[in-house]
Amino acid sequence: MRLQRLRLEFYRNYQKLDISFDGQIHFFVGDNAQGKTNILESIYLLAFTKSHRTNKDRELIYWGCEHARIQSELILYDRPTELEVQIHPLGKKVLINRLEQKKISKYLGQVKVVLFAPEDLQLIKGSPQQRRRFIDRALGQLKPKYVSDLAHYQKVLQQRNQLLKDIYKKPSLLPTLELWDLQLIEYGKEVIKARQQFVNKIQELAEDIHDRITNGQEKLRLTYSANCLADDFQEKLIKYRDRDMATGTTNCGPHRDELDFSINEIDAKIYGSQGQQRTTALSLKLAELQYIQSSTGDYPILLLDDVLSELDQHRQKQLLDSIGQDIQTFVTTTDIIGIEHEIMKRADFFFIHGGNLVKKS
Repeated sequence: MRLQRLRLEFYRNYQKLDISFDGQIHFFVGDNAQGKTNILESIYLLAFTKSHRTNKDRELIYWGCEHARIQSELILYDRPTELEVQIHPLGKKVLINRLEQKKISKYLGQVKVVLFAPEDLQLIKGSPQQRRRFIDRALGQLKPKYVSDLAHYQKVLQQRNQLLKDIYKKPSLLPTLELWDLQLIEYGKEVIKARQQFVNKIQELAEDIHDRITNGQEKLRLTYSANCLADDFQEKLIKYRDRDMATGTTNCGPHRDELDFSINEIDAKIYGSQGQQRTTALSLKLAELQYIQSSTGDYPILLLDDVLSELDQHRQKQLLDSIGQDIQTFVTTTDIIGIEHEIMKRADFFFIHGGNLVKKS
């Protein structure tokens, strides 16, 4: 999986940008607020059709313009492929080989990407929603059906919650609740099973990587705490019905799942040091990388957004050493001091100032 060319038009702080990539590792070097992260964001957006930094498409469009465009030329599974995302204030268009895809689901999964950014520390110490989002995005790159099942589940959940509020005012609506329950169970079971399978696979990978980074001094354990199992979802919905009607919300289901981390049997979220939490997040991201490779036979594109400065030398070395010859990697950094010579020999460098790029190999 290789990105060979990236063209941006009226995207963020770039009116026009056209970059070709020949090597394996690409560093974007410059001060803050010069546009380094915007380039990585555009690659991420090619994969997911949405930004990891904002939900407002208007922010992605160059000031005063009506649209933005991201065009790319890639090699995907040995085939030349063109992907394009057009961003308009009222929505997006996605194209594969210049053909517009009417459904986003037909586009998703074309190119796989793993992003590691400073905010990924929130994977460990942040809210359960952030950990569920990590699982959902990883699965979404590999299983289009999961994207569909999750979208249906979230839509039914929203409608069920609204009905619960309406029942409080109008009890005669209660018989219709069962219809929504059946749909919630149908899609919820699929979401639960897919998440459980994913965590089972990534658990071993992350624990092995963490063991290597810490030289065997710390034992990481991942636990998927399903709010309810697929087989007892229906039973739990019945059990919680009175509480649901009292609170006007659905109190059980995969929207309340949790992913727990422990280090040497101690809760990493509450008691882990910042260094331990960073190591856990790093292990999780590298495990995601390996998981995608084992599932597809090809490595995803790796995006490292300003994380080198967040890691001590040992963790930085472990991260950079994990970048094999088959992993195309894009890195943003404010300077290149401390980067090992062996890595620099394999890398291209783009120095950025005010949205202008100068390439040095």
